[in-house]
Amino acid sequence: MKRRTIEFMGIKLVVNEYVYEPSDDTELLAKAVIRNIKPFSKALEIGTGSGAIAILLAKLGCDVTATDINPKAIEVAKENATQNNVKIRFIVGDLFAGLNEKFDTIVFNPPYLPEDDFDFLLDHYDKMSVVGGKKGNETIIRFLKDLPRYLRPNGEAYIVLSSLSKPEEVFEIIRKQGLNYEILESKSFFFERIMVVKCFKQR
Repeated sequence: MKRRTIEFMGIKLVVNEYVYEPSDDTELLAKAVIRNIKPFSKALEIGTGSGAIAILLAKLGCDVTATDINPKAIEVAKENATQNNVKIRFIVGDLFAGLNEKFDTIVFNPPYLPEDDFDFLLDHYDKMSVVGGKKGNETIIRFLKDLPRYLRPNGEAYIVLSSLSKPEEVFEIIRKQGLNYEILESKSFFFERIMVVKCFKQR
């Protein structure tokens, strides 16, 4: 894929072969977050990719930090933030690496597909974006085990989960972390159902 410009939920974005192009899961997550987020929240997006959701949050007046393990994705996201006239703090890192603060809202569209015999057809960056481990939920579980330390008392996290990545195991981990959860949105495809799950501290 060569560098090109796309439109996503009213913003223009540059994408290339190094970033996950916003798709149905991105839109489902973005709409759920925008409907639920409190104005001017301190927000974190993990795995920002093109920066799409971080930019939408910044346009709502949120104080946004965005991270990605892929430095090439951060380069693209920085360019997109500049083009959309928003200020975002970008960090290259795996999940919460490099962070020592708490947030009102944390957003993560993780790699959630299980490993597959055909993964060799994916290039390095595509695999990084979509394959979440042998069962598909390993990256999500790593995220959840650290999540409570980074949420403010009334904070909320929004994640995408697939029916292919053993969601019941994920829900059990959420409970073990002392968090409640709610499925806000879902969309079915011919081979899977994707869900947007809100996690929040027990009140």
